[in-house]
Amino acid sequence: ESLVAVAAGEVVGHAMYARQDWGDTAEFAIVVEDGCQARGIGKLLLSALAEKAGREGIQCFTGAVLGENRRMFDLVRSVFAKVGYAIEDGAYAVSAPLP
Repeated sequence: ESLVAVAAGEVVGHAMYARQDWGDTAEFAIVVEDGCQARGIGKLLLSALAEKAGREGIQCFTGAVLGENRRMFDLVRSVFAKVGYAIEDGAYAVSAPLP
């Protein structure tokens, strides 16, 4: 499942999830064009994606985040009430139960 953000006819953001084999967990990914960051686009995309995933039976999002990507950590914490972190393969494995 994926969503895009469009401004002036151009795609400026993309969020997606892919359901894991075990059913109620999905890996998510999000990207927002550099010039459009810090404008709330990522939060809107991730919030809408989580809402859609919840309606499809997803209970938890997982994903990998590089340690220096503080904006992504802030984004995830702004959307999800509880976020778990573990270090795997040089990146943080993020786990966020859906509301």
